[in-house]
Amino acid sequence: MIKIDNIFDNNYYVYLIFYITFIEYLKNSYIYFNYQEILLFLFFLTFFSFISYYLIKKFVKNKIKSGLIFLVIFIPFLNFSFIKDLIFKNSELTNIIFKPNLFLLLFLTLISIFLIFFIYKSKRTFNRINNFLNIFYIIHFIISIFTFCTSYANYSENLFLTNKNELSISKKSYNVSEGKDIYFIVFDSYTSNNSLKQYWEYDNQQIINYLLKNRFIVNDSARSNYDFTLFSIGSILNFSYFNDTILNKNIDKIVPYTFISIKNSSLMNILNKFGYNFYNLSPFDFGELKKFYDPNFFPNEPDRIFNYFFNLSALGVLINRIKLETPDKSNSRILDTLKKIIREPSKNPKFVYAHFILPHDPFYFNSKGEKIPEKERRGVIAKKNKRNYLEQVIFTNSIIEDIVQSILNNSKTEPIIVIQGDHGYRYLDKNIFGTEENHSIFFATYLPDIKIDKQIHNITGVNLFRFILNKYFDYDVPFLEHKEIFIPLVEN
Repeated sequence: MIKIDNIFDNNYYVYLIFYITFIEYLKNSYIYFNYQEILLFLFFLTFFSFISYYLIKKFVKNKIKSGLIFLVIFIPFLNFSFIKDLIFKNSELTNIIFKPNLFLLLFLTLISIFLIFFIYKSKRTFNRINNFLNIFYIIHFIISIFTFCTSYANYSENLFLTNKNELSISKKSYNVSEGKDIYFIVFDSYTSNNSLKQYWEYDNQQIINYLLKNRFIVNDSARSNYDFTLFSIGSILNFSYFNDTILNKNIDKIVPYTFISIKNSSLMNILNKFGYNFYNLSPFDFGELKKFYDPNFFPNEPDRIFNYFFNLSALGVLINRIKLETPDKSNSRILDTLKKIIREPSKNPKFVYAHFILPHDPFYFNSKGEKIPEKERRGVIAKKNKRNYLEQVIFTNSIIEDIVQSILNNSKTEPIIVIQGDHGYRYLDKNIFGTEENHSIFFATYLPDIKIDKQIHNITGVNLFRFILNKYFDYDVPFLEHKEIFIPLVEN
């Protein structure tokens, strides 16, 4: 009769911890990868597990102890990103620990060294622990496979509520030389003038007067459809709301689709037909154009499956942190590049998508553009500093003036300019107008040959490019009823 001890003496968990981690991370990211990539990566994991375990066993000379040491080494560092989010995401600890990545790495390293030393020197056999781990990981593996298979779904066909066929035909015989340059300029988390008056007791009239003087239309009480960047931008560029039925089931699973919706947007497909050249100064892939920068707010679409999983490990997190461009530098680079694009002559009309991480936290600048102390940018409490947010709003206004002046001075024909926030300030007390403020946005448009009427003030969000397509490209698409959808996700 075969004993259970003999069955579980083979350290199955050595391989299963990699497979389980792989499955758990793949649950919300399989849309990015094809089957060949996934299978190839599985072979790599198996090979890597075998080699790592073999080398440890070669040194330790004990199968059970080798398995436990393997576990102690790889569990914390494979799941470094998950552990970091679990401990530090939106946590008050970030007010105390200013370098959470480094702190966590040192902490986990010390614990691992202690446990490795203890296991190696101990005279215990660890048979029961070994058997327990085998049983635990086999059950965990089966559950992971089951939940992955039962939750697998492809939402690409019914991600949006709108039938895209209604946007496929223009009645206009279009000449490329007649095309107007379109500047879609987003200032992340920029709230409306009415909100600034109500919650900051600040009148944003100086920038509004400047824009009105230059024939912009300014909506003092504009509202976004979504309070989260990915959904807000995805819905604007596709002129449609995301499918509520899908969204309410599993928001995390929809997030990857929002990146795809921005990359392959309806707007880009339409403007392609009209001969537009595209310029991408955003944190998202846009058609064939790669993201201009990484704000480290959300899990951007990965290029390769290996990169995706490596970036979730301790080494990947630390390397990316070292390489990370701070928002003050990326914003400066966006502005410089945008001005070059504005000055650059082009035979074809331009569509420029520029997305500034301003006045969104972290707050780097006061109203004069001077750097504020570093300690005021750290921790969750820094996000809730209303004074620093207002200071950065005022600084953002100077950038808006600079951009507008540059566009108007360098445009041969009158362009279309949209300057807007994607959502409002999200750190008011949720019990005191917090959720309402989430959707309040700055919104100003320069629309040549358009008479101001009541309809103009309904063109935010999903209706923005419906309006532009109707007025300038001879489409006839209906406006959608304005809705505001709260997304219970906050950037890390």
